[in-house]
Amino acid sequence: MVFSKRGAFLSVFFLGGLGFLGAETNGAFLGAGFQYSYLAGADHYTKLNTTIQTPFQVDELAIESNLYGGDLQVGYKQFFGTSKRFGLRYYGMFSGHTGNYYKNGFNTSAQYMAMTTVGRATNFFYGVGMDALYNFYENKAKERSFGVFGGFVIGGSSWYLDKGYRNSLCLTTYLGNPASCVSVNASLGAKYKDTQTKFQPTYVQFAFNLGFRLNFSKHVGVETGVRVPVINDPFFKGKNTTDDGEIPGGNGSTEEFAFRRTIVFFINYVANF
Repeated sequence: MVFSKRGAFLSVFFLGGLGFLGAETNGAFLGAGFQYSYLAGADHYTKLNTTIQTPFQVDELAIESNLYGGDLQVGYKQFFGTSKRFGLRYYGMFSGHTGNYYKNGFNTSAQYMAMTTVGRATNFFYGVGMDALYNFYENKAKERSFGVFGGFVIGGSSWYLDKGYRNSLCLTTYLGNPASCVSVNASLGAKYKDTQTKFQPTYVQFAFNLGFRLNFSKHVGVETGVRVPVINDPFFKGKNTTDDGEIPGGNGSTEEFAFRRTIVFFINYVANF
């Protein structure tokens, strides 16, 4: 009888102790913070019939930018198993970034051209995502935990490139009119003469997430990590249909302008509910 009472007491104590193994609870969360991302790409020209001596020529204007901004995530997380160390979270997200862009010229049939166009680039990324969560440390008071996350985000990526200048001279004009000075979006979005064009400032984007997460208490946490977008934004494509087309090089000459944020670093404050 004594053994039974003692065994029952130990069983209750043991099972009760399992409840304090720091299992993170299911619930909604809100995250917001700072992001840095790097933009890279190129404006690629293939020119035909430029001269008798040089009938074929490829020019490339590389674009790069350091972008700074923030993000917002709202979603729900849930954990599985007895220990509740593994879980999933589902969320909607929005981020915005801005910074100066630089376009540097390169000519494959001549020497490097010392020309740099400077302007302002702004990006908005929005969509839905899912991450796997794993906590490899949890305290017994159901408060602090430390772990990792990895997953993906899919959504839309929208770009706005403002006016571009070189030595105070505006290079982004409306259909080549030197009297006009407009944004890159307005310039490339115009109807070109004798040129087939496709302007896409918004395009689908897919990105991988990976990072660390730390909960200081039941309701307050922080996380840091990287996001890697994998799809180039096909910002502009054009092809001359006659020798009078707007793209340099005459009939058949083409232009393809594509880029993406190649990597994103972020740190977020997270509120758990």
